Amino acid sequence: MEITQIIVICFIGVIMIAILGQNNKEYGTYIRIVIGVIVFAAIFMKLASVAEQFTSIINKTNLSSTYVGIILKIIGIAYLSEFGSQICKDASETAFATKIEFAGKILIMLIAMPIITAILDEVSNFFV
Repeated sequence: MEITQIIVICFIGVIMIAILGQNNKEYGTYIRIVIGVIVFAAIFMKLASVAEQFTSIINKTNLSSTYVGIILKIIGIAYLSEFGSQICKDASETAFATKIEFAGKILIMLIAMPIITAILDEVSNFFV
């Protein structure tokens, strides 16, 4: 699904919300969630090619597959937390959106610790 198709789906969602959401606010929320899930599912299918490209990069270089795996997890958490946060904001639940964003940041920090430790080890070896 290319970007033009995603834009068309979102525009259809906007029109549906304008028509159905005037009388019933719940329908607007449901439409936002359904359209968001459709867009996410369409994009999620493209992630397989990204993973293949990362695998190709790992095979061509001396990069540790452990670190690349960590980076992919970080990217995934960032995108998923942003997606979840936006769905909550669309439903006018900003408190939940903020909690999702905070949890995503904490999880990213925890998962990144091996990379941070490796960088600090290299820096400390450089100065010794």
